[in-house]
Amino acid sequence: MSSAPAAPAPATSAGELSLAARRAAPAVVATATFAVLSLRSVENARAVLSKLHRFEGWDAGFLAFLLGQVGAGLAEDLRGILEDRGQPVHARRIAAFTLVHLQDPLSGDCAERVLRAETDPDILSAVLNLLKNFGRPAHADAVRAACAAPSYFVRAAALSALGRVGGPSDEAFLRDFFDTPNAWVAVHAAEALKAIGATTFLGAIAGSTHPRAALAQQVMEAL
Repeated sequence: MSSAPAAPAPATSAGELSLAARRAAPAVVATATFAVLSLRSVENARAVLSKLHRFEGWDAGFLAFLLGQVGAGLAEDLRGILEDRGQPVHARRIAAFTLVHLQDPLSGDCAERVLRAETDPDILSAVLNLLKNFGRPAHADAVRAACAAPSYFVRAAALSALGRVGGPSDEAFLRDFFDTPNAWVAVHAAEALKAIGATTFLGAIAGSTHPRAALAQQVMEAL
């Protein structure tokens, strides 16, 4: 009886990964990707970045976690991918999520530029998440504009970001979203109100018969 053929060795270099990504089945690409990223080499990780279009079926957050283990040496490449409108949406989302993992301080300005130029709701949500983590008051105008996006999940992400980059002067603006019929948007508005220090308003709502009283109470009690 002949023995089964040996499984191919996983790729351990940028060149081998490139070959696998061109010709191999998805399972082989996955094995090669794990092997290359486990080396935590920036040069080899760039081979993965150059093939992000092959990872459409991967969870963006998971691949971002793996890329994030490589380190800050990838940050400039990732910002370039995020700003490149010629890249697939999935690739740009992976770039944005990885920049969060890397805690890249320069990604806030990059995210604002994308926010002002982009219309795709998935990209907008991804860069608003970056601004929630690394935004500055200088980014507040772009974030406020995004609060009027047609997509409710973009509006919610924008409200979360405004909780970081906004301030007490945004209380009246956020109150309007707190009263919106969309519960998900209202939750993010309540959290943003707490973040900017509007606890007097939330406390008054929590002790009233307002339809959002329970939400205000939960947000006030949350750590």
